[in-house]
Amino acid sequence: MATYGVPATSGRVIGYLMLNARPVSLDQMAAELEISKSSASVATRQVELFGLARRIGQRGSRRVLYEAVRDSEVLMAASLSQSLQFLALLRRGAEAAEPGPVREQIEDMVRLYEPLVEELDGIVRRLRARRQA
Repeated sequence: MATYGVPATSGRVIGYLMLNARPVSLDQMAAELEISKSSASVATRQVELFGLARRIGQRGSRRVLYEAVRDSEVLMAASLSQSLQFLALLRRGAEAAEPGPVREQIEDMVRLYEPLVEELDGIVRRLRARRQA
């Protein structure tokens, strides 16, 4: 995961959750990965933001369990959402930049991301259509 700029602990948490068939607590995760509970908590929050994990509350308890997201539609929808947010940020940046090389560079990024977002949207639509069929 380091190739994608993911911190080592978050990468380990992703792998750990993917290899566990059952949801796990932060205590269990920290113990088995031999990291502090606070490191497990920070890494798990980041993995949640990536859309790769979800938390599961337990009735009558403050304890939270975590599991990997294994549903491809959910994973792709999360990726689409993040890409749409980034594209919107790029567009605002292009509008705010003065005419010149900086604006052109941002506009190039917009032109790069637009077809990527369109393709991700198509993938999510196809996955949903398959599920409904």
